[in-house]
Amino acid sequence: MNMKIKFFNHFYLLFILLIFPVFAFASGKTLALDLTSISDQDISNIMPLIIDKDGSKVVSDVKFTNEIIVLDQPLSESEPKRVLKQLLNDYISRTSDILNDIESGDISIQNPELKSHIKSTLNANKYYLETSFRDFESDTIDSDVKYYLTKYHDNTVVITRTENGISTTHYDTVDIDLVMSNPDNIIKNSLSMEGGIKRASVENIKNIIRDLRENSSSVGRIEAYVVSPILESNLRRMGFQHVQQGC
Repeated sequence: MNMKIKFFNHFYLLFILLIFPVFAFASGKTLALDLTSISDQDISNIMPLIIDKDGSKVVSDVKFTNEIIVLDQPLSESEPKRVLKQLLNDYISRTSDILNDIESGDISIQNPELKSHIKSTLNANKYYLETSFRDFESDTIDSDVKYYLTKYHDNTVVITRTENGISTTHYDTVDIDLVMSNPDNIIKNSLSMEGGIKRASVENIKNIIRDLRENSSSVGRIEAYVVSPILESNLRRMGFQHVQQGC
């Protein structure tokens, strides 16, 4: 993704914030992580938390699994790429269905503030999914672009798009461009419904770091442009720090 496209995406995110003000206090924030500050313990696997039928959270004895898809081949030659394209399309459609169910009352949310928050989260997530889907509509072939999928029982919970960023004389940088969630999991976690899966975002971030340390030794820094308070909190727990614009 060239700088012009990155600027457009960031500008459009600010436009999204005007429509969905629940994210406004986290707008335009860039966080960065120095990979040399991360220990092996910091990126050890984390077990899922599952919401039980009474709303309580229990630690699962089934680990998350992770998959990495590099956009270095055309769709015709990459089954994982075709599967991910279909998954993104399914999640876009599913998000629309959930939003319609909220509006019609089929999904009943009595608290107006919670209802507004969930709709805002779903709409923002839908934008991220649609933005990523363009990679597959145009059949982007770019080995600098990777998608990191974190799954539970083969159910994809979190998808993150990364791309190689600006290189310096000392290290290369990877940008976390978009972080997307399974829309059903957004609803379940927001309403504390049975089957909600927590910690997938943290595991996803850890897997990105593990992959870069093992397979891209020249990368010394990760940057992420965040609007979600939850994502910001997860990144800060991993050691990401706020970067002033122009730094």
